[in-house]
Amino acid sequence: MGNNVISNIHIRDYSFLFKLVRYVLITILILISEKSFISVLGQDITHSLSMTNSLNTPICEIYIRPVSNPYWGINRLPANKRLENNETYTWSLEAGYYRIRFISCDGRDFSDTTVIDLTEQDYTTTFSWSSSVSSCDDVCNLRVQADSLLSTGDSIGAVQSLQDALRLAELTNNQLDEIEVFISFGSIYERTGNYALALNNYEKAFALLSTSSEYVSVRVQTLAGLTFVYTQIGRYSEALKVGIERLNIAESLGDRNLISDCLFQLGSIYFSMREYALARSYWEKALTIDHETQFTYNTVVTLNAIGSSYWEEGNQEMARKYYLDALPIAEEFNDPELLGTIYHTLGLLYRRDGNYSVAIGYFDRAIPYWRSASDRVGEIFSYNDRGLAYELNSNFVEAITDYRASVEIIEKILNDAVLDQAVTHLITETQNFWPYERLAVLLTQRGDPITAFEYVERGRAILTRSELIKGQIDYRANVDQNLLNSEREFAKLRRDAQANLDQLRKSGATDQDIKAAEYAVSEAQTNYQQLLERMQLEGGYLARELAFSISTIPDIQAALPPNTTLIEYSIGYSQVTDPDSVVFIITNTTFDAIILDVDAHEIDKEVHAFISSRVANVEALTNLYFSVIAPIADKLRTFRIIIVPNRSLNFIPFTALNDGSNYLVDKYSISLAPSATVLSLLHNRSVSPQPSKAALVLAQPSAPNLPLLRFATAEATEVARIFGTQPVLNASETDIRSKVTGTAALYIAAHTELDPLDPFASVIHLAPSGTDDGVLEIREIYELDLSKGTDLVVLSGCDTGSANMYESFGQLNRAFMAAGAKRIIASLWSVDDEATATLLTTFVQQLNNQTDYADALRMAMIKTRKQFPEPYYWASFQLTGLP
Repeated sequence: MGNNVISNIHIRDYSFLFKLVRYVLITILILISEKSFISVLGQDITHSLSMTNSLNTPICEIYIRPVSNPYWGINRLPANKRLENNETYTWSLEAGYYRIRFISCDGRDFSDTTVIDLTEQDYTTTFSWSSSVSSCDDVCNLRVQADSLLSTGDSIGAVQSLQDALRLAELTNNQLDEIEVFISFGSIYERTGNYALALNNYEKAFALLSTSSEYVSVRVQTLAGLTFVYTQIGRYSEALKVGIERLNIAESLGDRNLISDCLFQLGSIYFSMREYALARSYWEKALTIDHETQFTYNTVVTLNAIGSSYWEEGNQEMARKYYLDALPIAEEFNDPELLGTIYHTLGLLYRRDGNYSVAIGYFDRAIPYWRSASDRVGEIFSYNDRGLAYELNSNFVEAITDYRASVEIIEKILNDAVLDQAVTHLITETQNFWPYERLAVLLTQRGDPITAFEYVERGRAILTRSELIKGQIDYRANVDQNLLNSEREFAKLRRDAQANLDQLRKSGATDQDIKAAEYAVSEAQTNYQQLLERMQLEGGYLARELAFSISTIPDIQAALPPNTTLIEYSIGYSQVTDPDSVVFIITNTTFDAIILDVDAHEIDKEVHAFISSRVANVEALTNLYFSVIAPIADKLRTFRIIIVPNRSLNFIPFTALNDGSNYLVDKYSISLAPSATVLSLLHNRSVSPQPSKAALVLAQPSAPNLPLLRFATAEATEVARIFGTQPVLNASETDIRSKVTGTAALYIAAHTELDPLDPFASVIHLAPSGTDDGVLEIREIYELDLSKGTDLVVLSGCDTGSANMYESFGQLNRAFMAAGAKRIIASLWSVDDEATATLLTTFVQQLNNQTDYADALRMAMIKTRKQFPEPYYWASFQLTGLP
């Protein structure tokens, strides 16, 4: 039933080591993806460039670039260095021609029009407000401003500046400006993990470049961005293709440093493919070129990368050799980001060898460099890994201190993020659950389970938005009317582009026409997404705060119905520590914490086995029972159970876990909650008014390019009959918007498509009408008013209840809760159409016999199982929220 989007999702091993090496490679690739980062540093050091400040004001930033490179590179002043009035500073650079840009500490930004000739001798110049200094043009200034904002972590402001720059470039019809703005967009989205938008912008830049034989250096830069993004999204053949094209250009130019860059990036592609020996072969060629010019910045980056390849192969001695070779060169350049990376990695090596005191010393040295580089993610890594070294050295007090420091930084990063996409990226890239999980175990072992539980809840609260605390939110309030009009316009363009593509596919159009239409759809979607971001930035549209406050244990106990037990899991990944997991058990009067002898690797293995074939591999549900239920079975003395899962436990049907003879659903009434705090917030919501209607039942059996839901209409008709109302067949977005307020139950039988990586792109397919495109997006669900008595939402579709590995707040369950619903019934996988109709109509019938929603679902499962015995058919749907 529906499109199987994530039923075969791979439960990946997000081991801390792999994530660190990946982070290091991303850092390296970001450095080299812009030629300017190394074009100055990676050449023969033969001439000095001396600059004296005579501006009568300090200079805070100085940038130097070759004339052949249009992109301003890294700040050439050391961290925290200011060039005071009449002070002189000197650099050593390879022979060549350069331009200078400098920014005074009061914010004035100027570029020197003079070409500095370092081909034969040293050069001395003076900064002054002379005629030789001209202001960067408006588009340039906006791009510089965006780069500056991004360097401080303000990706939102950076995007806004580039949107202004693009409009200006289009108004002036300056093609080079447009290309460079698209490249800058690509770079920002790339660095914030939004690879779809990064790729789209790089492709726009490349499309404009294809119409001109000019701008060779910009073409090289665009190819670097394309290579990086293709690599990150796993399209390795395309990455190799554009990477080789970039190398061919470099060889035709005879630019040895650019050739080195290209070889390095090709090696990085093979590294991502886990072809470590092949990666080294490219990196060693790059290293040979680097050695032609003495030790350079390129050299230290490449040595570091080769060390990483040996690390991945398990050759710790060779890894150590290359990292130690890189260290003195990195210290010479005094680059805090690179030094933080090397010191941290050496700490990992010595920790793996069991030399914990030396490892801790290296982590000690890494942390100040991360801080100097304003790299908060690097700080998180070092605090986490130093904490683990302390653990392994039996210094648990210091370990707890480090994990707490890591948590503080994580919560600061996430609280600063405004865009939902940014939050989603940050929680996947900072390994945010790791310190919370270690604190849960360590504090429980040290006799403080209450504080342990509080940290687990804080980890969950990262994804608990403040809309559960506040009343109904009007996200369109204070948004400029022109932006609202543009939203409708852009939505129509996106809808028309998709309709055109669908028509071409049906009519058997040529591959070329279909590819052009696919590009048009991608471009329309990107433009629409960027408009939504602008609305959020300028008017507060969907701008929501993270809520880090958590409910107390007495509050949670008060929210539990009688005869109910809450089970909250914290399943951690083993980092050569034992144990890794803990489960908290709460009733109205008791609180227990039990250490579990299982880690996430073991859980992932069983979950992956089950979801790879939910019919053939049902024994995995028995194995999971003995891992997560059997150790606490003697504590489960109530009929109702509320489970708060984490990690891959989000993908399993707890009702179908069994001891080989009996399913949990046979003995317990089971529901789920995103966190204990969410349960408490739902319980404490103000009493909603009596609903004016029993139910709104919607059916939409068709959706573009998806199979017809044969039983959806009959299912909705029967459900509506039981509720005593009329179904809305061929339901549209207008139907749900105009009729949902004041209904006790909302029932939707329709196709659903979830995007686990970008939850706000998930949709429910309804029919188009008027200005509605028929695609009910997650963000639009937040706009519904379910606060007037809606107790229940039933989503009769595929994957409607799935969360991603990080329990994203953007999933359907959370959206409907935020809109006002108290509980949601939704599915974990692509379900059988007929079995679903049987299960859910039986559920609605059971509601007439008892008021307990969870028990009604339990009885429906037991009855459906008589006709469809396999868990695949009856166990997919689960209730989330109040039982």
